[in-house]
Amino acid sequence: MDKNCWLLQIKDRQYASWIQDYMGEILPIGINFDRKSKEHTCVIEAWGKRT
Repeated sequence: MDKNCWLLQIKDRQYASWIQDYMGEILPIGINFDRKSKEHTCVIEAWGKRT
């Protein structure tokens, strides 16, 4: 699974639309765990202030 697919899903399905008027910074965090390899990946993306 692509480690960034969660971010595309948030954007495509507009899950974050309830905070569209928020003027501060947002840090969405995605964490995936692979049961077979017992490894995890973490992706943090900064969404900047809107002007």
